[in-house]
Formats: sequence, structure tokens, C-alpha cells
Amino acid sequence: MPISRDQHDTILRILGPIIRRLQNSAARITVEVVNDATMQQLLQVTALEGETIEDGEHFQAYGFTARPLPGAEGVCLFPNGDRGTPLVVVVSDRRYRPTDALPGEVVVYNHTGAEIRMTALGDVVVTPAPGREIFLGSTSASDRVARASDLDALSTAIQGAVDGAGYGAALKAALTTAGWPNVTSRVKAE
Repeated sequence: MPISRDQHDTILRILGPIIRRLQNSAARITVEVVNDATMQQLLQVTALEGETIEDGEHFQAYGFTARPLPGAEGVCLFPNGDRGTPLVVVVSDRRYRPTDALPGEVVVYNHTGAEIRMTALGDVVVTPAPGREIFLGSTSASDRVARASDLDALSTAIQGAVDGAGYGAALKAALTTAGWPNVTSRVKAE
């Protein structure tokens, strides 16, 4: 049975606030400013045309944190449609996301091209940005991780010393037993 215009208007007037709350409960956002000095990272974002949202709490997965760059995009929830309580639940950056992952692969990346790739077969491939190094411990570590070219050069030097001097048979046997020089095949080349 059709409803009258008055009934229709009454229903809209009653449901209007609920509809507005639902419409205001989530928004696509763009990151403008990041405050990473607080216990929960806070973001200043833009949502609707010209709408600036301050102090959006950026929820991140346990054990992982990232500081997004301005221009990154995300999704912000507003409980009960209250724009004063922004909860940023995901931020992504299409400008730098690798698009060559195979099914089952996981890639941690940043804007410089550095990445840690866990392959579908279970290998872990660490690739620094061009011209950069891989360090264990911290960026101030004095020893960087050896690259395949470093290990190949060391292998050549040891083989030359052992073969040329004639006194390194025990060293050569120990290295061969340890898998040298084949160990270089397990290190990703730069």
C-alpha cells in the first residue's frame, strides 16, 4: 500500500539523523601531517572537500609501525558519526606500493625502493634502496651485511692464497666442509 507524501516526509524527518550518522561514520582520507611523538600516532587528515580533521588516532597492527608520508590515503571511522572522534584504521600509499608480488608473498616496503620480501616459497629477500646498505642491529652498526659480490671476492682471495701458497690444505678442507664457496648462492646479490 503506497504511503502519502506526509507519511514519507515524517519517516525522513525521523530517520534523517540516523541516516546522517551512518553517512558520516566513515570517510576516505588523505594524510597531511603526522605526529609520531605520542603513544598512539596522531594524523591530521583531509576528508570531504575542505574538511580538515585533527588528531585522528592511527591504529596500527601490533609489532608494526610506519610513519606515512603526506599524500598517503586511508580510511577513517567516526563512531556514531561523531567527526570529533576520528579513528584512522588503515593508511596506504599507492605511489610506492610494489605491484609485482606473487600469490602468497608479503612485502614490507617504503618510498625509497627498499623492501623485505617474504616469497611464496618461504625465502626472505632483503633489498636496500639503490646505493644503500643492509645493517644488523642498527643504522650505526659498524658491520654491514656482506653482499654476494663481497663474498665472491673473499672466496677468490682465499682460493688464490690456498692454491698459490700450497700450505692451506687444512683451511681449504675446513671451508669446503662448511659449504664454502657455495654459501654465496644463498645471499641476494645487490
